[in-house]
Amino acid sequence: MGTWNQRRHPSGLGAAILLLSVGACQAGPEEPSEEPSDEQAAVAASGDTPLLGKTSCDGVNCNYCVRSVREQFKQLTANPNIDDWYAGKLVYENRAYPPDNVHADEAYFDAVLQLDHVQGFVRTQNHYAIAFDDSETGTITIAKRAPLSIDAIHLADETHPSGLFSIGAYVGYISHRDHIQFYDERSPLKAPVTRRPLPPGNADAQPGQGASMVALSDGYLMMTTQKRGDEMWTFWNRLRGSNPTAFENRDEFLGSGPEPDLAGWEWQNSSLLTECETGHVYAVHVTGSDLNVLPELTSSSSQWDLSQVFMRGKKPFVRHVDLREPDEDNDFCYTRGGASANGDASGSLHLVCASRSISANAFGIGDRWLPVRNLPNGAHGRGDTLRAGEILAPNESLRSADGRYQFVYQADGNLVLYRTSNNAALWASKTRGYSLGVVVMQTDGNLVNYSAPFNGVNWAAGTNNHAGSRLLVQNDGNAVIYDKNNKAIWATKTRE
Repeated sequence: MGTWNQRRHPSGLGAAILLLSVGACQAGPEEPSEEPSDEQAAVAASGDTPLLGKTSCDGVNCNYCVRSVREQFKQLTANPNIDDWYAGKLVYENRAYPPDNVHADEAYFDAVLQLDHVQGFVRTQNHYAIAFDDSETGTITIAKRAPLSIDAIHLADETHPSGLFSIGAYVGYISHRDHIQFYDERSPLKAPVTRRPLPPGNADAQPGQGASMVALSDGYLMMTTQKRGDEMWTFWNRLRGSNPTAFENRDEFLGSGPEPDLAGWEWQNSSLLTECETGHVYAVHVTGSDLNVLPELTSSSSQWDLSQVFMRGKKPFVRHVDLREPDEDNDFCYTRGGASANGDASGSLHLVCASRSISANAFGIGDRWLPVRNLPNGAHGRGDTLRAGEILAPNESLRSADGRYQFVYQADGNLVLYRTSNNAALWASKTRGYSLGVVVMQTDGNLVNYSAPFNGVNWAAGTNNHAGSRLLVQNDGNAVIYDKNNKAIWATKTRE
């Protein structure tokens, strides 16, 4: 167990988001600009268009959208304690489970070979689903979340049920490289509801690799399968109709190829997500070390990668956004085979992982997510002072008494102090591009910029433990936080 680290991507790209601690005070002038970011400029110059997913969903034929995908991914992977993932143990009884009368200890662990392990783990709308491989027959387990308990154990139609994914109320996996087998979580004891053929072109997709599906804004479905090797190789499929289980014989294979932005590691799991605010489709790829298969990784390292999906003509591809490596035990959180991402009805992103195998008649499950929280509220600051409990919303500002200086919370996320005579920026928080929210002069004395909708901290002055403090924009060009005794405890240091 340990900390999450932000890593440079193997392609040479740096991570797109920087983490700011609550106590950090970021000073220094920055000329505010409405010019596009480097990422936006690259997309515009290329002519590529973002793939758009369905943002409204009943949870049956599509997955719920995720709010502020990049912000949630950043916050979830920044948590220093992987133990916080732990959601409990799925305890099983040594008995035959319906519908296929399978004994759990036989389905989950081969006491002789000790080779059986998790082949896939996903969070559905109301359940967890677990795929295990086996030397004789793989299994798919449908488990309740509250309380953690087994609903059903299904015998798979092959020993290595790979590419486990969830879409709405359905759990699917890739079988024999040529079709999808679906289970309905609303009727977990029933046999698979359908076998949907994969379009020709997926034959090279390999067992043990990830699969994912997302509902698109145009009423179709996008599905990916993968193969491993020196390069990440994705097979893209456009499935006709909004019902994942209804085959209309018009599904289309869009092509396959390497993903240069995901080169360097063998990504084992993939999940497709739709962002609520924009409709943009993102991909989360996960892998981890196991049995020295990946010599460049330590025995306790994993990678979670966030990328955005774009279209170049009719061909989808991904652009890297952010890469994290947690220091964790892959027996506990088996990211090489048992990890994925999904959203819930509130728009929260869930990153889930599971134990590599069964031990002591129990199976460990981790589910990390951020509850939606209301932003701080209060009277809006005006004049030259922001008092305890008061806030600034985007595009609101304070102005010095003589009108020569203005402290603005801009719509681009940046806090900027201007000289109004020539619109020169004297100081900035350097949070341009961060999720918008609110700036609050807290009652504990700290000036903090929170982002919506999960109360992430974009920037803070680090002046907590000074109750009753206020922020004053002075006529000399300095913005200063004074405590209740009128002692300066923070300043932009821009006095002219």
